[in-house]
Amino acid sequence: MLLAILPRGDPHDCLVGAGPLGALPRGARVGTSSLRRQSQILARRPDVRVEPVRGSVGSRLDRLVRGEFDALVLARAGLERLGSGLIGMGPAQVTDLGTEESVPAIGQGALAIECLRSRAGELRALTALNDPETAACVTAERAFGVDLGVDCTA
Repeated sequence: MLLAILPRGDPHDCLVGAGPLGALPRGARVGTSSLRRQSQILARRPDVRVEPVRGSVGSRLDRLVRGEFDALVLARAGLERLGSGLIGMGPAQVTDLGTEESVPAIGQGALAIECLRSRAGELRALTALNDPETAACVTAERAFGVDLGVDCTA
């Protein structure tokens, strides 16, 4: 059962690597496991190689530092939640991707609090954390996605 949706973080995607998307060299290895992100990156830069990358944000960043990728496409909110996790990244830059480069996923940047229906009574106080504006936006985005036939892998 959904108890609350917290205030939304930045919903945009960002490129972590050696600079903006347009500055990457031909054949650059860009890591993402999102089909949505892959399609949008290749639409703008068909000359780069988009390769799958799994794991936590921290493990993905470790792979970037080790040189397995030239850049990663990540959710800005995930990086912000890492806080100082980017310390030690060396010269890596974080470049926000505008919506013309990468349309964010439905609900991206929002965190929800869910519980089992059987526990809803004892956890009801958590509904005070709900942000009505974010909840309305995410609800509208999800409804739009249903109308388009979008699933959670988009």
